[in-house]
Amino acid sequence: MLRAYHKAMTPLPVFTPSPSPLPAIFLMILAMAGFAVADSFIKVATAAVPTGQIIATLGLGGTAIFGGLARWRGMRLIGPDLWHPAILLRMGAEAVGTFGFVAALSLTTLSAASAVMQATPLAVTLG
Repeated sequence: MLRAYHKAMTPLPVFTPSPSPLPAIFLMILAMAGFAVADSFIKVATAAVPTGQIIATLGLGGTAIFGGLARWRGMRLIGPDLWHPAILLRMGAEAVGTFGFVAALSLTTLSAASAVMQATPLAVTLG
């Protein structure tokens, strides 16, 4: 069983459901806009920088941000559960998926790569 490493285990803030779907719609539009902007930057960068360097930069940036947030909350960054086979499999799959997506952005149009990325959860849900 995977354990959480947190001193006080304070819960994250919980959002109360809204009777209106408008806040959720707004947040989804905002997330998709952010997704498009980030992908645009990756698309531009792939013209001048190798794919591996882009992935390394994204990985280091994400590690700094999420590692900083974890340390701020008092959580350990590395624990014994990190070496669980399921976690290692997930990390490998994330690495392959990231490489594939950045490669796709460098070889195809932004709209095609984004459409595939948005359709993937639907395909997974359908089985």
